[in-house]
Amino acid sequence: MANPTGKGLRPYKPGQSGNPGGRPKGQSFAAILRDLLDREHRKAPDWRSAVAAKALELAARGDLDAIKWIADRTDGRVAERQVVAGDDEHPVRVEVTYRDETIPRER
Repeated sequence: MANPTGKGLRPYKPGQSGNPGGRPKGQSFAAILRDLLDREHRKAPDWRSAVAAKALELAARGDLDAIKWIADRTDGRVAERQVVAGDDEHPVRVEVTYRDETIPRER
């Protein structure tokens, strides 16, 4: 059931930003990380090669996270499933069909 009073749903007035200061000025986190990686991995051909080599090493040892990371970057990520959601006006009807007659049916 919807909140009939509507109180407490919006901590900010319409049109007012929840982050009025915005993103802090300066270098982005990604830029800082790239700089650090460039400095730390000068011995490798480049830091991307060092990261890829480590991922391959972990995957070869059976690390499922490393395997998934490599698969996501080589074959592409698996598409997210669409979630079906209804509301009061348009409810979602789910119908279950039992194929195994040994499962008791709820009536």
